Amino acid sequence: MKPPRRAGFSLIEVLSAMAILSIIVLMAARLFADSVQMWKIGNRRVEQDVNARAALELIGRQLTMAMVDPVLHMRVAYGAQDLYGNNSHTVTFTSFDHRAENKWFPSLNASRPYRDIQQTRYALFRPPTNPPIGFLLIRLITEDESWTSFRAYSDPAWAETFTVGITNVVAEHVARFNVYTYVPGAGGQPVRRETYDSRTDPPPLWFDIVVYLLDEDDAIKAANLSGTARDRYLERNARRYVHRAYPHNVPGMNILGGPRP
Repeated sequence: MKPPRRAGFSLIEVLSAMAILSIIVLMAARLFADSVQMWKIGNRRVEQDVNARAALELIGRQLTMAMVDPVLHMRVAYGAQDLYGNNSHTVTFTSFDHRAENKWFPSLNASRPYRDIQQTRYALFRPPTNPPIGFLLIRLITEDESWTSFRAYSDPAWAETFTVGITNVVAEHVARFNVYTYVPGAGGQPVRRETYDSRTDPPPLWFDIVVYLLDEDDAIKAANLSGTARDRYLERNARRYVHRAYPHNVPGMNILGGPRP
């Protein structure tokens, strides 16, 4: 007597199972790829936020300790065009924000404490790379240990003819950089100035530092676009950061930032 035959899967059932399994595998692969992409975007955003915070805190700290008066004057002027096609700002000032150190003075034949006098400028710079990668936010510094030979004391136009000593990169892939100065207006209301010169303008109330940053991939893409396509791309991908700095070393203010008694 022959054993009973066992029923198997038909060809249609096998093909259907394979199709369902393929769909599940494709969905899992897409979910994994999306997760990896989101992780990369999040990681880039975190790195971008850290870089922006470090740059803004550095600029804000120096602007807080900037000397803003008719002699050691401060100047905010228009600089290079940014990725938006607008004028960025160039900020030039002197500061005494270094810790006192001991140095040997041959003229005194002795070691004395001193604080570096810094002439500082922040500006956008576009490196000549191919393909273009956008702008760097740079800091230019000239420092001297002797006030007798320091140009800021003797040359009223030192900010216009700035002499570069040291160059530092503060931030990469910058789409925009502006420093807006707020001064007292009519009735004591603050007024925003696009440009500023402490030789002719009233003492500042505060500075708003504005930086737009891109990550590396977005900066390369944006630098090779133009017109409306570039503007739309920057609107989607550039992140805006703002920091407010209150200057201490201005007439009428003491070192703690409050009004003089």
